Amino acid sequence: MFLILGARANQTMFKQLGAVMDWKNPKLYFDHSCDSSIKIYCLHDPVHMLKLVRNHFESQKIIIDSDGNKIEWQHIITLHEMQVENAVRLGNKLTNAHVNFKNQKMKATC
Repeated sequence: MFLILGARANQTMFKQLGAVMDWKNPKLYFDHSCDSSIKIYCLHDPVHMLKLVRNHFESQKIIIDSDGNKIEWQHIITLHEMQVENAVRLGNKLTNAHVNFKNQKMKATC
């Protein structure tokens, strides 16, 4: 059985149930209350995690990858503008909703 993890309240609840979300010594499950042979696994909500990364990326404007390279939010803006001006999509699903998301931060767009 799996439960999706995302909000801080969910993380607190899973911790109280016995799951440990620690990088060094994780225990990503807790035992079912009626049958201890059943493990309930906790997963981060991938859509929520992607939105958190996107929001951070947009607010900071630059993120650094593991090799020390700068990745700039402006590149996303420039790509979107180029695609709009030329009425093309270059193999991605980048839309205006992805770039101008501030009025709908909690809405998942695909």
